[in-house]
Amino acid sequence: EEFADAFMTSAGAGLNLIMVIHQMEKIVKNIRSMLPKKRENDEALIRQVESLAGLIRGYSILVRESERKPRDLSGIVAQSLANDEFRFEAHGIQIDEAYKARGKSMAVCTEGHAINALLNLFDNSIWWLGYSKTKHPKIRVDLIELSQYPNAVTLVVSDNGPGFSHEPVADLVKPFITFKPNGMGIGLHLTDEIMKSLGGKLEFPAPADVEVPKEYANGATIALVFPKES
Repeated sequence: EEFADAFMTSAGAGLNLIMVIHQMEKIVKNIRSMLPKKRENDEALIRQVESLAGLIRGYSILVRESERKPRDLSGIVAQSLANDEFRFEAHGIQIDEAYKARGKSMAVCTEGHAINALLNLFDNSIWWLGYSKTKHPKIRVDLIELSQYPNAVTLVVSDNGPGFSHEPVADLVKPFITFKPNGMGIGLHLTDEIMKSLGGKLEFPAPADVEVPKEYANGATIALVFPKES
């Protein structure tokens, strides 16, 4: 009953979010059509509305069906970071975009599910970095290919926060395992289920095993392993 209640709560919120996004898309479209095009004094307003339009486009991906096919994961990462841009700024979190040096990283996934999984990881990092009052909080995102995960691309998210206190760490993907006050304990479980549905996996590697710098060694490191082929 607890399991069903938690998922019904999340599903209900998600279904209502679909309606909200569709309405926001229409409203922002109307606002953009009313804005002046070249008035210098209105540039800041125009930038804010364009940022809002981009944010809504990013989140609309989560509620649209998409085909499972080879995609460039660097684009998935870029869109996910754009979706949470305002949250990163509000919490003073610096983003280490290590993935940009890797070029294209093709792997099989559905766009909405992959972004959803990554946003869940960002959400965890943002919360724990704030809760622990970490000085100079940082989140690092990288895309690498590792011998232990052949024929796959590994998306690694690390932060310099307090790390995982629960042992074994793998238990954190079980539903209702949470150390957040009033947390539901389904974020990592949902992410794990998403990765399984894509033919991949969620792992908790040692930072040194996935080329993560020492400054993140005591924080949380999670790897999303995406298959290159169906």
